[in-house]
Amino acid sequence: MPVAFLRRDGRWQIKAKGKCLYGTTREEVERKARIYAGGGSVQKVAPIRAMDRVYLASAAHGPVKIGRAADPNLRHQGLQCGSPYPLVLVVTHMPSTEEKRLHYELSPYRLHGEWFDPACCGDLSDLVGVPGIVARLHRAAARRDKVLALADLLLASEVEQRAKIAAGEAVREAEQGTEQAAREAAHAAAQREAAAAMDRILELWPPQKVTPAVPT
Repeated sequence: MPVAFLRRDGRWQIKAKGKCLYGTTREEVERKARIYAGGGSVQKVAPIRAMDRVYLASAAHGPVKIGRAADPNLRHQGLQCGSPYPLVLVVTHMPSTEEKRLHYELSPYRLHGEWFDPACCGDLSDLVGVPGIVARLHRAAARRDKVLALADLLLASEVEQRAKIAAGEAVREAEQGTEQAAREAAHAAAQREAAAAMDRILELWPPQKVTPAVPT
């Protein structure tokens, strides 16, 4: 069975026998793939009702909305109609039950209803598992992106984390290399000083030539 994945526009996609199939849920596209692989038609496949998913929406430098919807894409369109600024949407894989928990955990930052102050970035990042998620939302909104899948942000975060780890290892290796070079330089200097001291000793007290005794 081919692997289904969530697109940036919030739809699921799967590839079966060289054809891309789309749907609102993973179950729907997997069902279409099985039917299409068996030679059936996917035109009459009834869409499976999507479960509500938690989404995040924000404009550049604006407050963050934390809500839930079966079709976050459609919800985004409705929000955009009422906003004078471009909104960017992050579709998460969290079930709708997580919305209340996020609202409760972030209640100190609540501005009104489901809108929260951007200062919640740190706590929200910990809850969602994406470092700097609010800053990412704002940057995406400034670029006038529309929808981001959380998987993309998680992948980007993982890449950044690996880059930081690699950079730290490179720094440590450089520091270790510097320490090793310093030790080698100190050892070479000590050897030069020892050789110079031996030369001075030999100048002051040259070795005595010993003449072997001739037997009589």
